[in-house]
Amino acid sequence: MVQKEIKKYFIALVFVLAVDFVWLFLIMKGFYDEQFSAFARQSVVWSAVIAWLLIPLGIVIFVDKLANSYRQSFLYGAVYGIILYGVYDFTNYATLQGWSLAMVFIDTIWGAVICSSAALFLRYFSNLPLLKNKQLLNA
Repeated sequence: MVQKEIKKYFIALVFVLAVDFVWLFLIMKGFYDEQFSAFARQSVVWSAVIAWLLIPLGIVIFVDKLANSYRQSFLYGAVYGIILYGVYDFTNYATLQGWSLAMVFIDTIWGAVICSSAALFLRYFSNLPLLKNKQLLNA
């Protein structure tokens, strides 16, 4: 059982890293660069890595365990993303001068999108015939 969860974690991790990279560094790079310019400092890479490791962990532990259908995967994933990103963004808005309301809403919506998408991807990937035959996830 633990091996199955570890494999699911890595499936979700690869998805989150790939999609978040496209979002942050290609699609919304200008927006995030502008938003973070008020907080200019050297990037703390290890901190970002930990955040990226935690997001899919929560998807596997909280979303995937609860969801019994694609619809539930989508809804629970979206709620998880809103909670996760919402706490981060609203706390920053409350405590950091210069954290914009636009950032709060765009980033919180992005949390719902990426987490619901990752949960759907994980459910789809877990239901592939190869995996249902226990050839990969239950190895």
